Amino acid sequence: KGPEGEWTYPVRNGLASIGDGEGCALYPKPVGRLVLPSSLGGVSIVGVSRAAFAECHGLKAVQIPEGYHTLERDAFRGCAEMVEVSLPESLARIGNYVFHGTRIARLDLKNVVEVGDVFFAGLCELDDVTCSSRCCLRRLDNGVLVSRDGKCLCFYPRKRKMCLLPDGVEEIGNFAFFGSSIEKLSLPSRIRKIGCNAFRRCERLREVVFQGTAVVVEEKSFYDNPALERVEFPAGFRSLNAWATFGSCPSLEEIVLPDALEEIGPGVFEKNVKLKRVRFGTRLKSLGYRSFAGCLALEEVTIPASVRTMHPEVFRDCTSLRRVTFEGDAPRLLDNGEEQRGVDQFLGTDKELEVVVSPGSHGWARDGSST
Repeated sequence: KGPEGEWTYPVRNGLASIGDGEGCALYPKPVGRLVLPSSLGGVSIVGVSRAAFAECHGLKAVQIPEGYHTLERDAFRGCAEMVEVSLPESLARIGNYVFHGTRIARLDLKNVVEVGDVFFAGLCELDDVTCSSRCCLRRLDNGVLVSRDGKCLCFYPRKRKMCLLPDGVEEIGNFAFFGSSIEKLSLPSRIRKIGCNAFRRCERLREVVFQGTAVVVEEKSFYDNPALERVEFPAGFRSLNAWATFGSCPSLEEIVLPDALEEIGPGVFEKNVKLKRVRFGTRLKSLGYRSFAGCLALEEVTIPASVRTMHPEVFRDCTSLRRVTFEGDAPRLLDNGEEQRGVDQFLGTDKELEVVVSPGSHGWARDGSST
């Protein structure tokens, strides 16, 4: 026990961490400002365990003393009133989602040498991050954080409206712009990878322009952007195969896909409720699971002859869909990589949906379904 209440601190090899992963590490739950102890029962405390203070909604500020080396995953996740945290010089490692869902606006990482690859998730109000020369990240003059070699942009200040990518950056890290205020985005050809959720929930983002063709775009990288109206791809852009890349963008009304694009992955454009028009490229080979599911305004689509495979529920719950035209032979219907019969691509669409097939094409049943 301590002056704040009853602590949980498992001891291993003569050292302890706050919490055991089984609920709040302090009873009663802390409120207001909390100063973590440097020792308990004569045992030195060296870290905060997983989810030790998760969902402590009354916690507003935390001071972590010298001697702490680690903050484990989810340590302060969901502390929605937390606006301040003070980290020690001794801290070396911070796990994923440690401050997810907090309202922290400023953070000094000091000498941290390892940061979880999705550490910046859920930090929508974070606008100023500093660190020492010994930190695993490097702060540029404009407040942007990059990897030590400068090739990966790891954090962009959330309140900044204009996006200026530093020279030398080739990769956008996971959650790097999560919840940011940028309004337009132009990705130069040197960008080779966009991490998961990198531009998720950017509520003012209206326009995204890709300039490069060989870009790896990971899952939900542009998910849940309510103002997004325009996405432009270069002619040679080849693949969108990660889950829900542009899902839940309710202002997106039209998508023109480049001829070089060969694959649309699972859920890539799902839940875009105002999407009315889609133009597929001439080399498209595969449509992924639920790739356009829940696009409520979509009325008509033309599937190019190049499409060879379709996965389940591509157009599920597209309730306004009235006409689908296939320009070539019936595509193979795949479910979990295996060919199936009777897989419904149009589950939840209008019963009067018209499926049109080209004269002379093969593989169709008399009712227009794939055999």
